[in-house]
Amino acid sequence: MTFGIRPVGALRLTYEVVLALAFCALAPIAPLVYDSGPLPAPVAAVLATVTAAVVVPLRLVRPLTALLCAATVGVVVGDGGGLLVVMLCFSAGYRLRHLGRSLLALLLVACCWVATAVQLNVVGDLVDLVLTAAFFVPTHLVPALVGWAVGRRRRVVGAMHWRNVQLHSQQVAVARQARTRERNRIARDLHDSLGHRLTLISLYAGTLPAATGAQRDEHVALLRSTATDAMADLRQILGVLGQEEDGEEVGVAQPLDSLDALADSARSTGATFSLTRSGTSRPLPPLIEHAAYRVVQEGVTNALRHARGGPIDVALRYEPDTLVVEVVNGPGASHPGPTSGQGLLGLGERVRLAGGVLHHGTTTGTGFRLAAMLPYRVLATESTADPHPGPAAVPGMDAAGDFDLLVRRSAHRSRIALITLTVAITAVLGCCGAAVFFVATAPPTTVAADQFAAVRIGQPETDVRQVLPPPAHAVDDETTEPPPPAATCVTYLAPLSEQVRAGEQVVLYRFCFRAGALVEKRELRE
Repeated sequence: MTFGIRPVGALRLTYEVVLALAFCALAPIAPLVYDSGPLPAPVAAVLATVTAAVVVPLRLVRPLTALLCAATVGVVVGDGGGLLVVMLCFSAGYRLRHLGRSLLALLLVACCWVATAVQLNVVGDLVDLVLTAAFFVPTHLVPALVGWAVGRRRRVVGAMHWRNVQLHSQQVAVARQARTRERNRIARDLHDSLGHRLTLISLYAGTLPAATGAQRDEHVALLRSTATDAMADLRQILGVLGQEEDGEEVGVAQPLDSLDALADSARSTGATFSLTRSGTSRPLPPLIEHAAYRVVQEGVTNALRHARGGPIDVALRYEPDTLVVEVVNGPGASHPGPTSGQGLLGLGERVRLAGGVLHHGTTTGTGFRLAAMLPYRVLATESTADPHPGPAAVPGMDAAGDFDLLVRRSAHRSRIALITLTVAITAVLGCCGAAVFFVATAPPTTVAADQFAAVRIGQPETDVRQVLPPPAHAVDDETTEPPPPAATCVTYLAPLSEQVRAGEQVVLYRFCFRAGALVEKRELRE
């Protein structure tokens, strides 16, 4: 089953359903109890319930939209969104990665928060506004930052898990490729070495019926020595299975000095064999030297098999930057029996891995030419590359594709978030300290309950005026309580602490003067 855009299990689906039902049950409580919004209480309760039912699942795919909808409805309902907006702040921080959009959304939520406070008559002056804005930090901003930190950590852990899975999969693939390369190497060595020996054995065996006396004994001795050499080659190949020399898979390395023995074996079959070396000989890497030897061996084997009796010319040319190996044979009698054609294919792969180029084709006079150009040093091909390559780039990462880059960027963003949180907390504490200092040093703007109780009816107006704040801080008296006849009245707000204790009502203190004396003091509630 899917929820949003990601598949979820039964446990996660149950969690989402329970969460939505819980917020739907909590949403109508504040509108029904306080009835502080512009809408009737039943309408506000229904709107809050519907909003909770919509935004809780919507936060999974559109966290910003869900947060702004809940905050806006909170202003209309009159409760500011309550716990629903706090939860959506955490959810938005957990899922969002765009810092600019997140800050803009939190700014709009803060505006809705202040608008709700103004609507509830909680904000009476600048100090109340500062304290209301400061209260937004622990109730909304901190959950958003905590959600961002949790989401970032989970993304890093998820990337680490994905990386480990990829590494394991690639290790399995590398091991499989290594086994395949080893099998191919063994097959090439068996074909090149044993194929040549078996061709010689076949040719020697074909001459036995026509041989007599000492010639027959000589041919039998050649058969025996060739079979012994074939068994020795087989044991040598089996002895180097799984071994590497200098990190290069070279199999059974054959030096070019052993071409003389190869020439003697070819001449013993009755073939005309010539070996020509030109240029300045130089030491070669095992991979290059072995490839050159196998080119000559494959060319001689094919000539003995498909052009028996024809001349075989082998040339080694040490040019300034390349070793050229060439085997040319003339026309001759073809050896009966099927051929697979895999020899030239394997030889081409061997030459390619050594960084060279192989050419083969017929010549004028129905002959055949096999030539290879090999560099003097091993090039950076598949054979010399790292046998354990690193994993591919993680989807969703930058062009560097390196997990270390992801970790470094995550740590950098964590430092930025920590600095931002520290600056925000410092700014809030500074605003609170400034508000406290302003309250402590500024002239009073409200009248407290003890001040109201200390003033007595009949007290001179001048004495009462000295206790009360300046008339500039008086508020308009819009209550239904009429003042005494011919009296001059001033009305002041009660402090914020008394306003909070009074709940939804606004506490006012009115003082009325007539003939230079206090004639009435009254506590009013709107």
